[in-house]
This record gives sequence, structure tokens and C-alpha cells, in this order.
Amino acid sequence: MSSILPPEWVEMELGDMSKSIFNELPLSEDKADLKKSCLETACALQDGQLLKLLAETRDGLIDSKLRSKIWPQLLGFPIDPQLGYDFTSSPPHKDEDQVSKDIDRSFVYYPQNEARKQELKSRLSDLIVGVLRANPELHYYQGYHDIASIVVMVFENDNEAFQFLSLLTQFHLRDHMMSSIDSSVQQLEIIGDLMGCIDPKFNRVISSVNPIYSLSSILSLFAHNIQSFEDLCLIWDFVFAEKTMVLPLYIYVSVLVYFKEEILTKLEEESGSSFSSEDTYFEEDDLPMNLENNLDILHSILTNVVGENLGNEFEIFQVLHSSVEYLQNHPPSQLKCFQTRISEFSVLKTTSKPEGDVPVSSYLEDDRLSTLITKQIDEDKAKAEKRRLQLIASRRPRKTSSMDNLRKYLYDRVLINRNRKLKVSMFVKISFTIGILSFLLHYYTDKAQFRSLYGAGVNGVHNMVIVKFASFSNTVAGINFGAAKESVFGLF
Repeated sequence: MSSILPPEWVEMELGDMSKSIFNELPLSEDKADLKKSCLETACALQDGQLLKLLAETRDGLIDSKLRSKIWPQLLGFPIDPQLGYDFTSSPPHKDEDQVSKDIDRSFVYYPQNEARKQELKSRLSDLIVGVLRANPELHYYQGYHDIASIVVMVFENDNEAFQFLSLLTQFHLRDHMMSSIDSSVQQLEIIGDLMGCIDPKFNRVISSVNPIYSLSSILSLFAHNIQSFEDLCLIWDFVFAEKTMVLPLYIYVSVLVYFKEEILTKLEEESGSSFSSEDTYFEEDDLPMNLENNLDILHSILTNVVGENLGNEFEIFQVLHSSVEYLQNHPPSQLKCFQTRISEFSVLKTTSKPEGDVPVSSYLEDDRLSTLITKQIDEDKAKAEKRRLQLIASRRPRKTSSMDNLRKYLYDRVLINRNRKLKVSMFVKISFTIGILSFLLHYYTDKAQFRSLYGAGVNGVHNMVIVKFASFSNTVAGINFGAAKESVFGLF
């Protein structure tokens, strides 16, 4: 091997070599050429260990030409430039209408040349449609076109682009291509569990909102959020070097940790409450009122944290380097949600798990991969059917037993009797009051009637009115006493 490597590399150990590359930012021209030469040599020798090491250093795999050769090697994908796929003879995929709409919105940030952009859109359409028709059991999702657009730009050969994206889809992206989004959302729970291990106090803040804020970044491998093509490719270099789709989740956590103060400061500015001091990191189970009232603001900040903050090579490299350390120190197998919430058929536990011990070629033999995909699809359909039945059951009136009906009847009778007693009690009181007043008035009018025989003028008229009212009062008194009597005895 020493006869193939450049003379500068002959006496270097791998650790020393990596340290020398890390010394400058950006890499000097000489060191960039030296690294490129070593990448070409390692690629020719198919030295996976050296390729992984170089991919996770400054500038990653340098350029698209090298990436088109090294990415398949890092992932173990067997790529044959001569092997094509004629998708025109296959039945259309059901999601092709949505694909055409998303392609119209592709290549927003790069490239700048309009003619080049139109050429890439045409190739992108053929690439996505070809992969979907080759895998009709999988579902297209918005964000997939962002990934495919990077593949088109890196791989100039359409056959290579098709094979790479097809294998990437089957081995690493299929969780996002089920009939429901559940498997993707369940992956996001890793963010909270991992943050709880790294920064428990900060986790109390961000875990107050659902981690759905990270969905677009995870679905698109950050292609939806990163505006620099080279920066995005550097992220992919790290992801493919680690051979696992767990790393994007760890990268997102690393972004949150790296920009923690910026997040808290922005939350403070937009909410008008204090979040930056240590006093705001709380230990109680209940959220503080100033956070509870600003969850929408926090969700918005966390959604945009990648696109708004991850903007230069130094920050990206620091974030990526930290994410690899997190993966080594806190592997997903130690996280509770990974053990309990992630399906056994998920890519995170099968074809894209960290330190996967099963080579790609093994999955491609004897239909092992297709069997795995079928089992995952069947599980997803079963879960969807279970949710459908639960939803129907929640809308349907619950069947009650005879004992339930008896309890309801007795309870209703108690309420009725209580209401009747309340109404009768009030009626009796009013009736007795009117009766007593009528009796007193009657007693008074008896005397008044006697005087009226000898009175005259105004007094006579006045006494006559009193007599008539007394007669009416007697009637009311009789009615009220009678009604009261019937009401009271009607209770027994």
C-alpha cells in the first residue's frame, strides 16, 4: 500500500493523519489536494475504514465526482453503471401526480443556472418515477424529491443515480414510505430521549412541545432546510459514513444543543419572558406559566433552528462531530423509546441500524429484503386498521348492560324526586304564605263590612272594594291550601 499512497502519507498513522487535516479551516489548497489523492487511493483499494475516516473530516469527500464513487462504497451498495431500468414499461405509480407538482418546486437554492436547472428537473422526474414504479408497494412523501434532487446532482450517470436512490430508499428511507406517517413520527421521539441524556434541564424546555418540528429535516435528510449544496453534502458524508438513519436524529439534537443559548434568547425576545437564566430551568413536574403560555412560539423557533442558524462550515462540522460522539456515547439501543416505540421491522433496527452486522448483499439474496419490506407494510396496515376501528368505536354509543340501565334509572329517579321535592317545597311555602295573608285580610274585612253598613260617601266605596277583595282572597286561600295539601301528600 505504501507504494500507492503519496509519500506524505507513508509514515502517518490514521489518527495523526486525521488530526493534521483538522488543523486548518478552510483546508489549504495543498492539504485539500493531499486529501483528494488519499480519497481516490482508498476508493480504488475499497478501504472502508479509511474512507469513513476521511468522510468525517474537514470538507468531507471534497466534490461530487468523488461522492458518486464513495457514497455507494460507504453504504455497501453494488452499483453497475451499465445496468439500467426501463420504467416506461411499468404501470404508473399512484403518487405520480404529486411527484410532478413537487418537481416544479425543486432546485430552489441550487443550481443558479436556469438551463441546468431545467435539465436536472427532467432527469429528476425520470429518476423518482423510475424508483417508485420499481417499488410500487412504497408510498411517495413530500421531501423525497429533495433527497432525489441531490442524487441527481451528484450522479451524472442516470443508471448509477437510479440504483443508488433505489437502494437508499429500500434500505434507509422506507420507514417514511409506509401508508401512514406513524413510523416517521415515532422516530422523532428519539430526539427527546437523547436530549434527556445530554442536557436534562434544556430537555425540560424543548420536550414541552411535540418533536414534530424536526419532521421536515428528518424526512429530507436536511435537504429541505440547508441552502448550501456543499454543506448539505458534508452532512450526507457523515450520515453515509456511519451507515445509519439514526444519525440525522442525533444531528438534530446536536443542532439544538449547539444553538441552545440562541434558542432561549429568541424565545425570551418573542415571548417577553425570561428563559436565558438558570432560574428558568426548572425541576418541578409542572411547566412554568411563562413557558406554558408560549408553546406556539417555542415550536416555531425549533422548527426553523436548522435553516436559520446552521449557516457556515465551522458550525456544521462542530455539530456533525458532536453528533458522532453522541452516537458513540449514547447509542439508540440505550434509549427507552428506541426499545419500546420503534418497530422491529424499522430500518433503524434492521437495514440502517448503527454498526449493522448484516451486509447489503445478504439482504439482496433470497428475497430477504423484499420479505422484510412486506412484513413492515403488513404491520403498518394492521396498525392503521386498528386505529380505524378504535375511531369507529369511539363514535358509536356504548352498549349498556341491564345493571347499567338499572343504575341509570335509579339515579334519574333520585334526581327527579330531588327536583320535585325542591319544587313542591317552594310551592308549599308560597301557598301557606298567601293563605295566611288571605286569612288575616278576611278577618280585617269582616269588621270593615260591618262598618260599611253605616258608612257613606268615599268610605262606603272604599269598604265595598275591600269586601270584594276579601271574597277573592278567600277563594285564593282555599285554592292554595288545597293545592298545598295535595302537593304535600302526593310525595308519599
